[in-house]
Amino acid sequence: MARVKTNPVIEQLRGAVGDLVFKRYGDEVVVARKPDLSGRPPTEAQAAQREQFRQAALYGKTLS
Repeated sequence: MARVKTNPVIEQLRGAVGDLVFKRYGDEVVVARKPDLSGRPPTEAQAAQREQFRQAALYGKTLS
């Protein structure tokens, strides 16, 4: 993980860009690689949320 010195461009950057993730911890911006979650099963809460989103997407498709 790399710490980035305050730069006006980087300061406002959050989220993923390519294979990098920009995170904020307090006043610092930290750059890390995207985590590799392959082979790791989703938690029960994640599976429930994905199912709820799937149901919402199906509902939305029936309206159009």
